[in-house]
Amino acid sequence: MTISAKKPRTNSGIADQPRASRRVVILASRRSRFAGILLLVVLLVCLGYLGLHRWYYDWALSGPRMTVEVICHTEPLNQADLQVFVYYDKLALSPVARGLGLYQNRPPGRVKHFYVHRVKPENVAMEKYAVTLADVPQGPVAKVYFAAGGKKYFADVTDRALKDGTLYVQVDSE
Repeated sequence: MTISAKKPRTNSGIADQPRASRRVVILASRRSRFAGILLLVVLLVCLGYLGLHRWYYDWALSGPRMTVEVICHTEPLNQADLQVFVYYDKLALSPVARGLGLYQNRPPGRVKHFYVHRVKPENVAMEKYAVTLADVPQGPVAKVYFAAGGKKYFADVTDRALKDGTLYVQVDSE
């Protein structure tokens, strides 16, 4: 009968490996830890966007205000059911674009995604050849949209330059 000595058991098996291969295992575990942390951060950012994007755009447009003067013939707009909306370039309102100053003056034809701001009826003033929209958030305005009497009218904002706090635009009918 032969009696042999048993090796002590280790939990990880790393102690049985040569020193050079131990470094590889430790580095691999650091890489997987980094990848896991990176994945968690990306997941939190995505969930944060899905949960907070409605309030982000309201916050992004909560700064200075301007007046928008739409030059047009206002007879078709002079209805009781008039609704006015200002369309903003959603990409230009994103945090990265705002921080770097990108996409802030794109032509309206190239804008595909809009953030829509409804103008309150008390902030709409009609004249014979102009509609004045008061208290509109200052930002990358792409279009102004009117709905009255079952018809739709819009104005593409081609020049976003403010003159004395007022943005002047021309209107085209659909």
